[in-house]
Amino acid sequence: MAIQSVPQKYATSDGKEFEDKEKAELHEELVTTHRAYHQSLEAFSKALCKNTLTADGKLFSFSWRESYYYVADGWAGKPSLREVPFLGHNIVLTDYECIVIRHTSHDAGGTHVTDFEISELYSDKRTAQKMLVEKQREWLKKERQVIEEDAAKI
Repeated sequence: MAIQSVPQKYATSDGKEFEDKEKAELHEELVTTHRAYHQSLEAFSKALCKNTLTADGKLFSFSWRESYYYVADGWAGKPSLREVPFLGHNIVLTDYECIVIRHTSHDAGGTHVTDFEISELYSDKRTAQKMLVEKQREWLKKERQVIEEDAAKI
């Protein structure tokens, strides 16, 4: 039985083994930095969620299958109410201060993608309906003014 030389191995914190110490050190730096990145991203996400309020001043709930409501400029500018479902997978972080619900719809005209900012959505349907009525009154006032101006020209 002969004695054999076994190459020395260097293990990193993620369990990988390297025969070259320098490669192991570089990999360990990557693992450590990656871990720190994910920890800070998690802390950032939690802070963002704590500060994300709906249009009616309620904290956004990340509960799956919640519905939110959006007062939209509908056909010919007449405000309408849209229900915006939150399905869990349709949330997008657009920048460091904005979370949106991305809604995709399909019709004869193709696929349409709309981003709804959380701050523009109402969590309470009744509050959204009240805002809708207010916006419709404003719209009617403007329409009435246009009609009166057109009538004065005749």
